[in-house]
Amino acid sequence: DGNYALKTLPSITSQTDDFGAMVAYGVCGLLLFLCVIPGLFMMQLKKASDTNTLWSVETQARFGTLFMRYRASCWWYEFTVMRRKILLAAIAILSGRALVALLLSAIIIAISIAVHAKYKPYQTGGHRVISGEGGTATHDEDTEDYYATGDKLELICMANLLFVYLVGGLSASMEPADNSAGATIITI
Repeated sequence: DGNYALKTLPSITSQTDDFGAMVAYGVCGLLLFLCVIPGLFMMQLKKASDTNTLWSVETQARFGTLFMRYRASCWWYEFTVMRRKILLAAIAILSGRALVALLLSAIIIAISIAVHAKYKPYQTGGHRVISGEGGTATHDEDTEDYYATGDKLELICMANLLFVYLVGGLSASMEPADNSAGATIITI
């Protein structure tokens, strides 16, 4: 009959006032957790980077998990990863057509591979260590010509994901010639 209902609360349908409130609450929550909070963290890290306090003990204690695995010049990269994951999830949820979702996702992954290959964000050595005296930390020098293990693994994972999306798009676009039921086998 054109009504929508919440799975967890089937008594609330799109015709009731509570449904609109639930949708608005959900959208606000998503914006808060997907945009506002990461944006605030990003602003704090940008400020610390601009004032040369990114490697201070205080900044590392508060935000270390967001930037310490990356090279000094790529402190922002975790937010790029977050955006990629949010976009892939949004496409999967909001796209009405599977083939369109697969192709858009493949494009996002391809762009992510290019960005990752350009910046090589992972640090080359071990973890950064906080020094006790001055409250600063030692960190690896930025080396542009070296792929760290983390960079290699991330590129392999994204390439694998791109392959899966492309094969999924190829198989979704193919129809059996004789309209018979059965699996389509793709040989590579």
